[in-house]
Amino acid sequence: MSNLQPVDQAARDRFCREWRRSFAVSANAGSGKTTAISERLAVMATDPEGAGLLRRTAVVTYTVKAAAEIADRARERLLQKLAAGDVPSGGGLAALDQLERAFFGTLHSFCLKLAREHGLETGLDPAPKVLGTEAEKAAIWEDFLAEDPMCFTVLDEARRSAVFRYVELDAVLERAQELAPSVAKDLVRCAPSGLPPAPAWGEWEALLALSAKGAGKANLLSSQEKARAWRKRYEAESDDGFLGIYEAEGWCCDEPWLN
Repeated sequence: MSNLQPVDQAARDRFCREWRRSFAVSANAGSGKTTAISERLAVMATDPEGAGLLRRTAVVTYTVKAAAEIADRARERLLQKLAAGDVPSGGGLAALDQLERAFFGTLHSFCLKLAREHGLETGLDPAPKVLGTEAEKAAIWEDFLAEDPMCFTVLDEARRSAVFRYVELDAVLERAQELAPSVAKDLVRCAPSGLPPAPAWGEWEALLALSAKGAGKANLLSSQEKARAWRKRYEAESDDGFLGIYEAEGWCCDEPWLN
């Protein structure tokens, strides 16, 4: 069996032993990050000063499984140290109790912990929870829509009318539900100053000029009929209702501009 050590063993040792210092570690998957973190925690637990800091230590991961693995590995490593007597005088089994005081969990669970412990101080709900099911998320969203006055102040009346001529409000709200707050603010800052441009009638005329034949004949004829009706409504001064965006029927031809 080879006794060769990694070329960065000295750096690994520093990370594990110098727990009073802060480190930023960049390493590939499978390179031993979990092992190093577990060793660092075990070393802290065997030191009286480090043990006292564990109650203010958070091990935050992306998944519950990863957090549990680090916690299990840290306990295992600490038990090995206790069995080998590799602890300062007075350490003993109390180190295990100190290790249990550290937090192991996901980012969501850590945020929930902070909200529950300090929410009242900041005006948050003292009993928050992570929405798990789509039904729960939908219920919260419906409550929000019911309470919101729906004042569309970013666009003037002409631009609002133009938007809702082609897109239904439900579709806008569905997309809004998926937006991050930062993205929504960027969209507000980038709101268009004018009305939408007119349709590309050249492509409309090209569609009507196509000859209906072959397997796609029915789709093409249907698309041409819909295109004529869509333009008629678009140009009618008395029709300002919802128009939608024109979509052709199926694969009506092999022209590149339709594929």
